[in-house]
Amino acid sequence: MKLNIENKNIKCLIKPVSIGLAILVLCYLILNYVPFFANNKVFSVLTQSMEPVINSGDVVVVNTNFEIDSLEEEDIIAFYMNIDNEEEKEVVIHYVANIQKDGADNYIINTKPWGVTQEASWDEWTITEDDIIGVYNFKVEKLGSIVLFLSSTFGKVIVIIDIIIIYLIIEFFTKKESGKQK
Repeated sequence: MKLNIENKNIKCLIKPVSIGLAILVLCYLILNYVPFFANNKVFSVLTQSMEPVINSGDVVVVNTNFEIDSLEEEDIIAFYMNIDNEEEKEVVIHYVANIQKDGADNYIINTKPWGVTQEASWDEWTITEDDIIGVYNFKVEKLGSIVLFLSSTFGKVIVIIDIIIIYLIIEFFTKKESGKQK
């Protein structure tokens, strides 16, 4: 069945929606299959512990393909840590304060937030190689708030409702135009 869309409003809607969907698919493919991007993870920053270097609401991209031997003090890393003693570990992004090896040649790493110079003020935990997600690559300022909204249940519902409304508008005008043609 071939649709003859004459209404200029519909034509104006179809092109941006199609381009938007194509961009989303392209971004998905690039982020998951192009090596540079596939080796990175993206996190939204929720706290101010790294301000002014990384601000609350920023998106941080970390390289997951790194060698632990290349890790140095003052590198910024993302790692899993059970901060509030609940079952689920959280992602923390902090500076490396100190790197040591234990007797079995395992790395023991201390971390710290931005601006801390005294050892007494380092984070209370130590992490191992298994806790590290990746090394800081770059940030995108203020994008985190949008990402957090879109990943929330409410945000997902809003996006789905928007897609349904756009679809219904297109269907309404398409049927209205095909009715005029008869």
